[in-house]
Amino acid sequence: MQHLKPWRALLLLTVLCQPGISDKYGCLFERKLCTRDQICSDDGLFGQCRTSKQDLVQYQVTLPIQKRMQEVLKQLILQDLSWQDDITQYILSKELKRVPHTTHPSRPKSSPSNAHVSQ
Repeated sequence: MQHLKPWRALLLLTVLCQPGISDKYGCLFERKLCTRDQICSDDGLFGQCRTSKQDLVQYQVTLPIQKRMQEVLKQLILQDLSWQDDITQYILSKELKRVPHTTHPSRPKSSPSNAHVSQ
């Protein structure tokens, strides 16, 4: 039986203790990632599964961010993880929280500016 590396086991426990990650990342590369009630939205990086009621997210990708994401994906691939794995989704969600992005409401609001910039 193959034993989990200590950090991987810790990540697995962390993921299992999380209340479910609703958004999944990577749908531009993995077609069957989104559920039937979700659409794949091009977020400027990997694609994000979302419902029609969720806000649209657009990441502002710079060269350093692109290199960081490539390194993260490389490490995930070396661990034989895929877009479908909860650990992959957890790690990507944590990494993407640090990437500057704009958020656009799925339904237009009455305010003049519908975009919200976050870092």
